[in-house]
Amino acid sequence: MRKAEIAYTKLVLAEDIRISADAVSDEELLTSIQEYGIRTDLLVRPHPIQPEMFEIWDGRRRFRLGQIAGVVMFPCEIREMDDLEAYLMAFVLNNQRQEMSSIEEGLWILKMMERFPRMNQGELARKMGHSDSWLSRRIAAAAQYRATPKDQRTFLPRSERAMRELLKFTPEEQQRILDQTKLTGVPPTAEELMRQAKANMTAREVLEKWRHQDSEFIIAMLVEETGLTPTGAADMLANFRAKKLVWQTVVPRFKMPGKEDPTVNLYAQLVQWYPSEVIDFIEENLGAAVSIETWKRRLVRFMRKMFERTDQEVRQAVLEEFKL
Repeated sequence: MRKAEIAYTKLVLAEDIRISADAVSDEELLTSIQEYGIRTDLLVRPHPIQPEMFEIWDGRRRFRLGQIAGVVMFPCEIREMDDLEAYLMAFVLNNQRQEMSSIEEGLWILKMMERFPRMNQGELARKMGHSDSWLSRRIAAAAQYRATPKDQRTFLPRSERAMRELLKFTPEEQQRILDQTKLTGVPPTAEELMRQAKANMTAREVLEKWRHQDSEFIIAMLVEETGLTPTGAADMLANFRAKKLVWQTVVPRFKMPGKEDPTVNLYAQLVQWYPSEVIDFIEENLGAAVSIETWKRRLVRFMRKMFERTDQEVRQAVLEEFKL
């Protein structure tokens, strides 16, 4: 291990696994760098395939914001590490700086298992200083994260225990929980999921059954029958009355009008004699007409004016193309 100042042109980023931001915002860190410079060394190793280059395994955000701040030379701690040592060291440093969620830990473990397929779970657990069951729980959380659509991943529980409780529900029930979390913006805790597991009714059933009752009664029934907390039940009721719940905001399917519809019948007659492009253009600019006679007068006048305003050369060119 040695320390050195390394030019930014000789530094490249290693793979990043984290899915959540650090506690200190980019703005705060950038201001600190501009005022005091880079105060914590970047952890790097000699690049395995690019001579004279170095790979950053800890400090990627300091590197990115340092470049914005105009830093040219970065303080680095250089360590000789193979791939496995680099992954393990980055895991430890990230967790020490800000404790990772069980999903992030699981994603990191899965990445290491994919990167080192000859190493079984037990061997990796020993190198990480944890038990097989500890790894298994985090792998299950990460697998659930990967299986969840990207636009819903932010609504998954962050604790390992809560994720374990979520996996006890059916896929349909899990989707319902995620939809509910999307409205509240707060992932469910393990205790909330345990209460929901004992629920007798869905929130929709409670709201539809007792929608004419007063708020206090409905909130009490939501707590008792669905396992929601009083705060969650109050939010659910407020969203229900504002018609913001998922099942209240379904857009009705478009139904094509039948031939008996007067507008459909009118257009059917017009397109027999006039180009649909001309009909659409006139309607867009003049508005729809209610009778076939008005439409005919408009269309005839429009085409006559178009003919009058085009010169002989344009008419002849169109005519030649028409002949083809």
